Amino acid sequence: MANKKILVLGGANGRFNLGDDAMFESLIEAINPRREYKIITDGLPGWNSKLVDEVLPFAFLSFKNVRLKWLTCYLRFYFIFFWLWFYKIFNLLPPDPILKIYIKKIEKVDLVIFAGMGAMTDKFGHYGIITRGVITRIARYFQKPVIISGNGVGPIRNPRLISVAKKYIKGVEKIFVRDKIYSKKELLAIGYPEERIVEAIDDAYFYQTSQSEADEAKKILQFLSFDRQKFVVVNLHDWNPKIKDELFKKTYQALKDNAADYQALLLPNYFSSRMDDREILADFQKYLEHQGLECKLLKEQITPGIAREILKKADFSIATRYHIGVFSLSVGQPTVLIMLDSGYYIQKMIGILDWYGLEEFALDYRSPQLGNKIKKIAADNQALSKKIIQINKDFDMMGFQSAEYLKKLLNKISHGKN
Repeated sequence: MANKKILVLGGANGRFNLGDDAMFESLIEAINPRREYKIITDGLPGWNSKLVDEVLPFAFLSFKNVRLKWLTCYLRFYFIFFWLWFYKIFNLLPPDPILKIYIKKIEKVDLVIFAGMGAMTDKFGHYGIITRGVITRIARYFQKPVIISGNGVGPIRNPRLISVAKKYIKGVEKIFVRDKIYSKKELLAIGYPEERIVEAIDDAYFYQTSQSEADEAKKILQFLSFDRQKFVVVNLHDWNPKIKDELFKKTYQALKDNAADYQALLLPNYFSSRMDDREILADFQKYLEHQGLECKLLKEQITPGIAREILKKADFSIATRYHIGVFSLSVGQPTVLIMLDSGYYIQKMIGILDWYGLEEFALDYRSPQLGNKIKKIAADNQALSKKIIQINKDFDMMGFQSAEYLKKLLNKISHGKN
């Protein structure tokens, strides 16, 4: 059993997205608690984790030239069978350095898992659809099972991506989706069998906060003087610079009119040089202070467990980042989720709140109801928390469904029954 190898590809290891990190770590901890299996993943240079035995280069190349990026992905997908045939007949690998690595590595692993993420959509199709399709085609060529855990699917409207997605998912044994409204419909629309789809709460729900994370969160709140007063966590991110001014204005007005007796803690979720929430939150802090509204910004880089503990101590949260909402709900606290577009974020925000019957708290950033929903959460905070905690008990009873499925599959593989 000790020599079994699992390739687990997540969102973006090394970019320090708390949501991606929580989904990835939760799954690894759940399927490999005794470190029986060798875990292989991908990540940025220099990134490592105590949960991982080997780190490969990212499975996709992030070209600055957008056309080159998409063209390379499509070429890989449509020519991969040719290269696999060439490898089988002549034992020659393709000149593409990434394909070389992944063909050799997947040939030797026992299972391929795509960890939780929301990239199976038009916007991130180069990775979430095409690159994953390449990995799946390699895996199926070598007769390795492929499982998708805790994913959001859609919207997929690009005809080329739909065509690739149809071919890609044929090679996937089981798909666990993280909402009950959108993802299953998207999969059915591209021909994936209904009996192989499982709807389950987001994988990050099962993140286990360590004692050191809890202690660090306590220190942070004490340092910021949030340990003895009512406070609301606010998270914004820079999805579209064109809407930044309106987002600031609407969020400020909603806070001023409906949560003026709460202190505001600005909490980042993404700490990458590529996209750092602290930058837009620093701008928002200046905006609020210019308007006479006091707030504090958490400037240090934190982990998912620290974020969860801070949210646990807050009265509620307001966020444009999906996983701030997931963390908040997972610790029994209500949240208002602000949607920054009319497609991708609708699927995410309404999807997670639907599990709790709280879809009304997902709003477009332009909605005139934003203030009213914050007012309602502030007024009904205890009742809403009680409802959320009760529903969480049901999730706890159901357990981590994709992890349980994977553990059974790994047991079969280990005993030669697959």
